Amino acid sequence: MAKKTYDDDDGRTIVNMNVEGMPWYRPENPDGPANPPEQLTKEESRAAMWGALKAALLVAGIFALGFFLFILFCDKVWFKSKKPGGSDGAAGLWCVLLLRRGTALFGEVGENVKQEEVDAC
Repeated sequence: MAKKTYDDDDGRTIVNMNVEGMPWYRPENPDGPANPPEQLTKEESRAAMWGALKAALLVAGIFALGFFLFILFCDKVWFKSKKPGGSDGAAGLWCVLLLRRGTALFGEVGENVKQEEVDAC
């Protein structure tokens, strides 16, 4: 059977069918890549690390800003005290979280906290 020829065929390969796992697969270069990757100079590697650090700090700053805005929203709108003489906003919430739960920002709350301070929350 003769191979079909088409008028519009210019001989280019549209999709390379040399795929690993196919019976006709032939590795093109079993010794590795033809062009090994170039080694970066100190200035180039420093610039790449500085760029990655700036990107990471930008993302961390955006998350910190979002967290700050969430806390601000909680303090001014969501947890606003409705009783007269009550604690002002989220300050009461933080007091409850830090004192009544027994944990503080810098370690355990022990005998240093008076019962009146806990009751004031």
